[in-house]
Order: sequence, then C-alpha cells, then structure tokens
Amino acid sequence: MSYEADMQTKIQTIIDRAIESDMHLHAFDGTVEDGFEGYGAATEANPLNDQILHVEPPGAANEGQATDQYGQVYTYDDLYFRIAVKPKEIYDKWRREIPAAFESWLQIPDPADIEPKLQAARDAAKKLGTTADAEGDGPSVRLVAGNQALAGDLGYLGDELGQFNGPTVDTFHREYVSRMPFVISAQWSAVCVLGSGLGGQKELWTRTRRDLLLIADDVADAMEAARGGGGGGFATLVKILGAVASGATIFITGGTAAPFVAGAATGLGILGTFLPEEGEGETEIPFGADEPDGVLAKVIEGLAKVSDDIAEDELKMRSAIAGARFEVFNNPDFDLSRPVGLLGETDVPDLVTADDGTEVKLSTLRTIANSVMPDIAGELEAGVGLLDTASGEGPWTRPSDIGMDARGYYWEWEQLYELLRVLVPDTAWEIREAGQHLSIAADILETNDADVRARLEEHTRAVQAGPEASALAVQGGTPVR
Repeated sequence: MSYEADMQTKIQTIIDRAIESDMHLHAFDGTVEDGFEGYGAATEANPLNDQILHVEPPGAANEGQATDQYGQVYTYDDLYFRIAVKPKEIYDKWRREIPAAFESWLQIPDPADIEPKLQAARDAAKKLGTTADAEGDGPSVRLVAGNQALAGDLGYLGDELGQFNGPTVDTFHREYVSRMPFVISAQWSAVCVLGSGLGGQKELWTRTRRDLLLIADDVADAMEAARGGGGGGFATLVKILGAVASGATIFITGGTAAPFVAGAATGLGILGTFLPEEGEGETEIPFGADEPDGVLAKVIEGLAKVSDDIAEDELKMRSAIAGARFEVFNNPDFDLSRPVGLLGETDVPDLVTADDGTEVKLSTLRTIANSVMPDIAGELEAGVGLLDTASGEGPWTRPSDIGMDARGYYWEWEQLYELLRVLVPDTAWEIREAGQHLSIAADILETNDADVRARLEEHTRAVQAGPEASALAVQGGTPVR
C-alpha cells in the first residue's frame, strides 16, 4: 500500500474514533458501523422522555437520524421528541477537521521520485571521480579514480611528460598536468555536495513518512481514549532531526564518493568543511487529551513541530550548499587557466628528454595534444551531462507550510548545479584548447616556422574570450569567475 493510501486509511480511523468518543461524551455509545444508542431529552412538553434512541451511523442513507423503537424521529429542535445532540453535525465536524489537519502531509515528496536523481548524481560523481595521491609531488602525482579511462589518461600525462625538460613542457606541466588532478577532484567534490543534498532529501522524506504513519496510529488511539479522562498518555517520538546529514553521509560513503572523504579533508576540504555534521535527534509529540477537541488541538500543534524539525534540518543543508557554492565560485582551484603562454617567454627552447638529453619525442606531445587531452575533456563533459537528470524541482515540492518552504533548499542546490553546468564544460574546453595549443607548440619546436608561430599567436587571441558556456553565463548574470 502506498503512503498516501495508508495515511488515508489511518485518517479515516482517526475520524471514526473521534466520532465515537464525541458521541460518548454526549451520552450516546456505539460504533460508526452500527450506530449509537442513548436517551431522548426531556422537554417542558415531555418531561418524562426516557425513550431509548438509535442514531444512524455515518454513511447511512439517513445518517445521524435518531428514532425510538416505534420509528418516531427525534430532532434537536423538537419541543416534544427531542434529542440533546446533533449527530450529523458531529459527523461532519470530524470528517472536515481531521482531514484538514493532515491534508498537507498527504502531499509531501516521495523518496522514490528522488532516487533517479540521486542515481544520476552518483553516476556523475563516478564519472568525475578522482583523488590526488597526497604522497605525490609534481610530475609524480598519480590518480586513483572511479573512472578508469580518466585515471588512465591523467596517469599517462604524468608518466610521459615526466621524461621531458624545457620551458614549453614545464609551462604545460605547471598550468595543466599538475593542476588537473586537483581541479577535477575539486569539481568532483562539488558534485558530491549536490548528491549529498539529494541524499538528504530522500532520507528526510523517508523518515517523515515513517513518522507520520506512527503519528496517525497514536492519534487514533488518543481519540479512542478521549472520553472524559485517562487520555493523556499518548505521544509519538519523531526522529526526523539528523535525516539530512544522515542522507548526505549515505551518499558519500555509499560507493564512488567514499574514497574522496579523506581527500577532501586534506585538500580543499569542501565536503568536510561544509556538509552538516551527523547528529540524530528526536522530538516527543504528545497527543493525549480528555476530549477529542483537545486531541485535535495537539495534532495541529504536533504537526507544526514536525514541520519545524524538517525546517531545522533543511536549513543546515541550505547553509552547507550555499557555502560550498561560494567556495566553488571564488576559489581558483576549481578551474584551470586559459591556454596561453606556451613558448611565450623565450625564443624556441631546446626540448630534450630526461634520459639522454638529445632526442625529441614530438609524437608523444602530439598524442597528448590531439588524443589524450580531448579524451579527458570528453570525460568531464559526459560527467556533467549526467547531472541534467539530477536537476528539476518536482520531487522537492511540498505545501509551503511544511519545512523551510515549498521547495526546501532546492534554490541553493540549483545555484550550485548551474555553476557546475558552466564550470565543468569550461574546464573541458580549457583542456581541449590547451591540447591544441600544445600541438601548435610542437610544430614550432619541429620547424620554427614563422607561419606556425603566427598560428600560435592567433590561437592565443582566439581563446581569450573563453568558451560559449562562459559567455552565456556572463550574459545570464552568473559568470564562472
């Protein structure tokens, strides 16, 4: 049975118990299945009215109608055949007010709708999944990655360029090869923040649905006991606090992101610094009261407390994601440099290999420029493309009186997502264009031709404006930098 159907069933039970208790307090005992029995009320015209009356149950064709054993109908306003209660009004009251109290809670997000988006974030994290070995330094930096193709290409760069000396390769190594592991890992960490936000939402609504079903059962019991005394011991322990942090931890440690936790703490620290700390909490919500109206008042008050717990948990993640976005936006370690400056400092340098100091392996440089660099760029573009499925506010929406507001912390989540949708393709473009720059530089190293040098200068000018994604971001008011 779905959550909605289960809750509707439980709400109907609450309505039934409230009607039965309210009728009992008006001296009519019975059930919503069989109806109720009590006595007629005395009037001036009929002071000895002691007839036993039967009140038709809710849902009957003549629901709420009271009759005696002779078929005489009794009404509240009759001067002779009077009943001192208005059963139909009691029925209508609880059929109206109980559903109204729970109405918003039938419209909370379904964790199952969040799962496909969470999986898309997992896939994107796996695609971009790299972490730098803290023991490495310079050309010896090696990567361990969930994406083996990306790891292989980055490892190839470190191995092959390590055998060269000279200003050209030194500049290329400094600006790209040495920085790429850290930049890609930083962008991966930002994807993990997005995934953590989704994981937090899934866990939040999983717990909320669980606790609402428990609340409904306890409220039904409280209503059944609310017959003039002895109904004060009913309460529910709501365990929502900590859901967002727990969901974030599940995302981080549940697979591809697990190796990055330590890397983030020792590197840029975006996950360890910004994600909310785990800390489970519970709130006791009492529902017991002497009368059904008292139970209803506590239901309304208690559900407001549940909403407050949701808001408290969501506010922690909102702050976390906003802080992460600020870091991504302002920290240059989340992006590479424009591909300029190769061969810019000196005339054509001597390019030598480290082993014998003489042989120039231009074919290796061209492989890096024309194959490896575009492949790395392609992996980044594929990774950020997977995030498209993770976006969209649909599964986040709920009535505005629950939690922070109608979309929770989706606005902050979307802002970080939109930044990555520009930043990662921008980095991919920089890597691809840096490869082209290196390819032209290799031609210069081989020929020292003036026309080839002019091509390098032309390429330098061409890349100054940056990629189309960056230009569109500037137009939209959200530049990468």
